[in-house]
Amino acid sequence: MKKKYFLLLSILFLCFNAISQTIIKGHAPDYKGKKITLFTYANFISKNQKTLAESLIDSSGNFNFSYPIKETSLYLFKIEDIKSMLYLEPDSIYEVTFPEFDTSQIRLYSEEKWVDFIIHSPQNDLNKLIINFSALYDEFVKAHLTHFIAKRAKKPVEEFEKNVAETYQNADNPYFKTWVDASIATLKLTALMNKDKIFDQYIAHRDIPYRNDAYMDFFRQFYEGYLQDLPSASYHTIKKIVNDKMSWQDLKEILSHHQYVSSDTLLELVAINILYDNFHNKDFSKKGILIILSQIADATKIETHRNIALEVKEKLSSTIPGSYAPVWELPSLTSDDTVKLSDFKDKLVLLDFWATWCVPCIKEFPALNVLYEKYKKDIVIVSISIDKKRKKAERFAKKKHYPWYFVHFDGNYDLLESYKVKTIPLYYLIDSNGKVLLSPAPRAEELDKYLAKFFTKAKKRRKSSVLDY
Repeated sequence: MKKKYFLLLSILFLCFNAISQTIIKGHAPDYKGKKITLFTYANFISKNQKTLAESLIDSSGNFNFSYPIKETSLYLFKIEDIKSMLYLEPDSIYEVTFPEFDTSQIRLYSEEKWVDFIIHSPQNDLNKLIINFSALYDEFVKAHLTHFIAKRAKKPVEEFEKNVAETYQNADNPYFKTWVDASIATLKLTALMNKDKIFDQYIAHRDIPYRNDAYMDFFRQFYEGYLQDLPSASYHTIKKIVNDKMSWQDLKEILSHHQYVSSDTLLELVAINILYDNFHNKDFSKKGILIILSQIADATKIETHRNIALEVKEKLSSTIPGSYAPVWELPSLTSDDTVKLSDFKDKLVLLDFWATWCVPCIKEFPALNVLYEKYKKDIVIVSISIDKKRKKAERFAKKKHYPWYFVHFDGNYDLLESYKVKTIPLYYLIDSNGKVLLSPAPRAEELDKYLAKFFTKAKKRRKSSVLDY
């Protein structure tokens, strides 16, 4: 009897697990043998990327994912540096094709490379609803652009809202309904319609759909420039709280008296959002912002807010001076060795992101050579090529014979994202403990001045220590 009972439980457990998985059956004929990664944004404020699963595209160009999607949201797929996205729902099966990327679309390195999945099934899919609505939305904005510019878009927006309601009156997907509402709300903001009414209709009396990207984009746009719109006295008080007191309780107290903060739940999210938006505002202390984010995470009773506060802090503190530099291990372009950041514990490390097609990068190498010869006892230079074709970078490095390390990023696009490589050349100076000193570091001529002062101060400290001893 016990064996039968155990067998029944096992079958039920297996059935439950099978049902709870969202399955993606994919075809990517142009990417055979390459890795495809499934990831999402941990939150839609700082958009930290969170890797969920990886799959190898087989020799027939097929790939499969089976992942326990807990709630409907936007999910992304990446092959090398080419991305696509799908809205995935729990307990669903998708059949899709990842098409070839048209390289003629890219004009600058910094442009992200996106393709649209070809969705074969399901037929009545959330993605198809969103694609259909987005086409109507884009067509409307294009047709009424002059109205928006002239600040006469109120009536067209109201008419569009009515037409959308009629068109999708039978669409009962709650995620899609929120997505459409948020898009209409964004149009109303852009049309400079009554902000109090927008707040009352779309924010004040509803739960926050944290995993709906359209709603969170609207939310961020609604509170964009929030601090700057406050009375001058309040702005200066908040600046003092962040920079001097570094106190969440004090910030919470003053924000609670201002417009568009109608509950403690909303107040926390607004605070996280404005701290994130003002991190690079020269009026505010980065240290103060990071400390207050930690305090919010400790104090909140809302698990989602705790996670968002910590994720925002992680995103902001990545590669800032004083933080540990993202670690890496990359293949050398001039030998069969691999090179690791941890290999250089006793010296400063200058990271140089470059490519053979980057003219400013190549022009900077002679100046880097002068810098290297001057400080080679105390500093290591590592030039990280982001060329897609490693052989091309190898030929360059071996031909030029520069005396420092040349490595290849080896398809590690996560590394490029960690170091925020959007344009090149890009430099980082890292200390002997693996912490970021300069982010980004200046080019060779200016860096020479910094290093001269740095090593002069270091010698004085060593001399002082010897005298004290």
